[in-house]
Amino acid sequence: MQSELKAHPSLDQLPEYMTREQAARVITEHFFPISDRTLEKWPLRGRRVSGKLMLLTADVIAEARRRMEEAPLVQTGKPAKRAA
Repeated sequence: MQSELKAHPSLDQLPEYMTREQAARVITEHFFPISDRTLEKWPLRGRRVSGKLMLLTADVIAEARRRMEEAPLVQTGKPAKRAA
């Protein structure tokens, strides 16, 4: 496990386009674990260059943020025992 949390990435620190593999690494590092295969199902825009899909980084980050914000908060741990 990482010893410190990483801040969400700034778009000016990332390339304008990235592959699914690169996008999966960025999302895993800054948001939540994900595979490049899962990103195939996300509604992302990109350009096909030399047979390789290059995703718009802004779309990737926006979709990851949206999914994180829409995820429900859950309580972990055991519930406290009630006094009798």
